[in-house]
Amino acid sequence: MANSTFPDAPIILWFRDDLRLRDNAALTAAAKSGQPIIPLFIFETDDNKVPYGGAQEWWLHHSLASLTASLEELGQKLILRRGKSRQILDALIEETGARSVVWNRRYCRFGIDNDCVIKKDLTQRGITATSFDGRLMHEPTQVKTGSGGPYRVYTPSGKPLAHL
Repeated sequence: MANSTFPDAPIILWFRDDLRLRDNAALTAAAKSGQPIIPLFIFETDDNKVPYGGAQEWWLHHSLASLTASLEELGQKLILRRGKSRQILDALIEETGARSVVWNRRYCRFGIDNDCVIKKDLTQRGITATSFDGRLMHEPTQVKTGSGGPYRVYTPSGKPLAHL
């Protein structure tokens, strides 16, 4: 994963829903790169982002406090930003000279759509953008029926759920 064109350029480790240090594939990849790591959390205000509810905000506050303390024990500082994720990433890349961004995948519709756009944009600009298995035991696309197709979820009426 080390960037041979920019060997000393930092790598942005973008934390989102997966705010742990143990068993974190994106963190492992960032550490193995040998590049300086910039830990980042963005409180996203993107247009299609569903706002957090009260319980989610409580969880987020305490999880970020724990993550901040854990990173500080390792000599790292978590950068906290608020705004549109693409704009924040672009500004941090410009500010730091980072040539790589890594993150763990999200599985909600907003997360998937936003991450695809960001990955495509970064890649087209020559920035390495790599996503990793997140907090699920198996990626949804890897779980297949006995016949090799995807599982289908049905309502009690027998009709497929439109949003899946």
